[in-house]
Amino acid sequence: MSAVDLLREKILNDRVIVPLVDGTGAEKKSVDLREEADTVFTVFGLPASSIVIKADKFPETRRFFKNTKGEASRADFIIISEEKTSKEKTKKWIVYIEIKKGDSSTNEKIVQQFKGAQCLMAYCTSVVENFYNIPKSKFLKLYKPRFVRIKNPNINKQRNIAKRPTRKTAKEIHDTPDKMLKITNRSKSHFTGLVYKGNDEGNDV
Repeated sequence: MSAVDLLREKILNDRVIVPLVDGTGAEKKSVDLREEADTVFTVFGLPASSIVIKADKFPETRRFFKNTKGEASRADFIIISEEKTSKEKTKKWIVYIEIKKGDSSTNEKIVQQFKGAQCLMAYCTSVVENFYNIPKSKFLKLYKPRFVRIKNPNINKQRNIAKRPTRKTAKEIHDTPDKMLKITNRSKSHFTGLVYKGNDEGNDV
């Protein structure tokens, strides 16, 4: 059983799983990441074998932690995806996403939220290891992490603002919280635009 199937069928409550909808092809899906009624970011071109987790639905941890370093924070969403590209190869991703409507949060705060979401997945990994007898090396070990901050996702619906490029150079791949990909003033992206170098046309660059 894949990590995606295990999380969906055995571990996570349906209330924290964001439903996928059919995309343009049989093997592709799309999902609306909704943070507030008027704050929605759409990811399309998502592999069918994916799960989208509403990470901030995890129970409040400030009752347990002092939160002196932001350890009670969590990012908004986690996308875990896998797609077979050949008989021998499968692309595996775990994408942490934080959606911001305004400018109130600092980079430091967002980094804390990403780290908190990583801790949530570490907890899930521990559950799998201890209750399902699956070693860490066979769960999420091979999934490549990506960190994406999305700001003002519906701004283009409100007024006409020129798009800002979200490309990154090869040395800036967003695989740690402090090197997050920043997407601004956009309401949607192809999934490959989140996992490669911010190329929202969906090309492997």
